[in-house]
Amino acid sequence: MKKFLFLFLMLPLLFIGCKSDDDSNDNSAKESVVWSQSKDGYTEKITYKVTTEDDSKDTSVAYAIQEDSTSKGLAFAVIKTEIDKNIIYKGYIAALRKDEPFEHGYWDKYIISTGQKTVSMKDALSSPHDSDDGYYFIMVGALFDAQMEALKNANELEVTLGNSSDSSRKTSFVVDYEFIKALLKYM
Repeated sequence: MKKFLFLFLMLPLLFIGCKSDDDSNDNSAKESVVWSQSKDGYTEKITYKVTTEDDSKDTSVAYAIQEDSTSKGLAFAVIKTEIDKNIIYKGYIAALRKDEPFEHGYWDKYIISTGQKTVSMKDALSSPHDSDDGYYFIMVGALFDAQMEALKNANELEVTLGNSSDSSRKTSFVVDYEFIKALLKYM
């Protein structure tokens, strides 16, 4: 449950960015924006965050794209959790909008394409979530070593969200190649 709450707490950071707190005395969380750009009315950024708590360490690399005029956004992240010598990877897809909540089942399928093949998240769960800064829809699931290698070796990375009964909800975004470089560097 603690890890699921971490995912919800991370939602705003995916879209609004992170500040570096390397100068603080609290070593429990380090976060920074490692790449960003603004063009054509959109802001893209890649964030890197490390959180240590008790006997666990979470490392995340996240890509987010947000429309400047509406604040609608989409994000893809990979989270690595280390507990002792055990390592667990999770994939994380999120959408943000300000105007209305997402309904349950708004999206019920996804495709993560690496250019050569697709990557699946094991036991993926999806859910809407409301917060003070907007309405979110998230999908999260486990990634295994083979999926992580496929993400790191990708030529391109495209994430598509879809709905089995409403094709108009199909939404795709291409993750900037800088995200793949960040995965190689930090994961």
